[in-house]
Amino acid sequence: MLQIRNLNYSIADRQLLKNIDWVVRPGKRSALIGPNGTGKTTLLRLISGQLKSDSGEIMKPGKYEIGYLPQEEIDVGEGSILQLVLEGHAELFSIERKLESLRTDLENSTSPREEIIQKFSTLENRFEVLGGYAVESSAKKILAGLGFSKEDFNATLSKLSGGWRMRVYLARLLLQKPDLLLLDEPTNHLDLTSLEWLEKFLLHYPGSIIFVSHDRFFIDQLSQDIFELHMGKLTHYPGNYHYYEKQKKINEEQVLKRIEEQKAERERQEQFINRFRYKATKAVQVQSRIKMLERMETIERPDAAPAHRDFKISVDVQSYKDVLTIKNMAFSYDTKRVFEDLNLSVYRGEKIALVGVNGAGKTTLTKIIAGQLKPQQGSCKLGNRTQIGYYAQHRIDALNLESSVYDEIKSTVAVNQIPNIRGVLGMFQISGEDVFKKIKVLSGGEKARVSLTKILLSPVNFLIMDEPTNHLDI
Repeated sequence: MLQIRNLNYSIADRQLLKNIDWVVRPGKRSALIGPNGTGKTTLLRLISGQLKSDSGEIMKPGKYEIGYLPQEEIDVGEGSILQLVLEGHAELFSIERKLESLRTDLENSTSPREEIIQKFSTLENRFEVLGGYAVESSAKKILAGLGFSKEDFNATLSKLSGGWRMRVYLARLLLQKPDLLLLDEPTNHLDLTSLEWLEKFLLHYPGSIIFVSHDRFFIDQLSQDIFELHMGKLTHYPGNYHYYEKQKKINEEQVLKRIEEQKAERERQEQFINRFRYKATKAVQVQSRIKMLERMETIERPDAAPAHRDFKISVDVQSYKDVLTIKNMAFSYDTKRVFEDLNLSVYRGEKIALVGVNGAGKTTLTKIIAGQLKPQQGSCKLGNRTQIGYYAQHRIDALNLESSVYDEIKSTVAVNQIPNIRGVLGMFQISGEDVFKKIKVLSGGEKARVSLTKILLSPVNFLIMDEPTNHLDI
């Protein structure tokens, strides 16, 4: 069991976490929710030991293991996919090396064999307890569940995209089975088949899980309780997302009722004070009521729902009717054929969803249309006056971290859209002084919203968006 007591953390002059208390019980699956930028990732990093709190403590047993899947791409080394997943089970690999060494000693040593045999037997028992003889089979099952084919197992990691690398790291964590899994938006970059497999796997996970997700269905399927982080405070809801929505509404109604009752009571007491302030026989009662008002706790009003804002995407120059024409196009990576004889026509005003399992070539196709890759056969031609705005999966990595939010957007938008920058940022819940924050202090979700704002205000008339909802809160 892991316990968090009175945890506080600040960034510059902003207190992100305030007196956080949390008891993570064995086998419990908890969803950590809240708007982008509230500190969810920071809290996970504090629990994992990557950050140090300003005050408070995190207590756990001596051999308590924590596995952390971050939002951002992580370096898992180089080598084959299967080997990198297996290497994540450090204790098993250590025992396996020691067993190999003892086998060599048995063959070559002239020292007493009984002592070597005893050590070998002890280590072999531990190897069996940890599932050492089945670990490769388990690793392959996990990789297959996450969308890797048998042919992929021996492929090198360097050829994978960032999303697939994250899957390799996720497979390592699932194989390790730590006491506590911390998963920061694990559904990003997963197709529907892999997502369903992950749900089933985690439902039977023997340890505790804390996960951040903005997928309401995923939260409902998996969570046993909800912890909402908002304005630095953590609120517990003992149920799934559906329960959280109902209970939060009830709580807010109760708070509003208490505020009205307190307001009425304050007015009643003030009337008494004002009426008898100068009457000597009532002096004691007046002073008593003045002190009571001073001690009266101020009840914070629940945040109002964000104001609805309309925004119409406009274009500087309208394209011709024929926006894109693809004829008999083919593309391959080495010997792997991604697609062939592909034909597609896109006309002005159409909105098209491109679907398919991971690895089917969706991102490859968008990169060819955007001009980042060239077709190996056939043709891909844009129509006259077509201007592309391309939102890639990892577009947030292209932001200038030292630039402010406002300046980063202003650097690329159409001149006539500059007056709309703050309005669109407000639509994405970035307002006031927050528009002058540096990109480097933003959360992943906030960076995604900045990138989307840049696209929506840019002088383009053909939007291509590769998983634009990744990292965005509800």
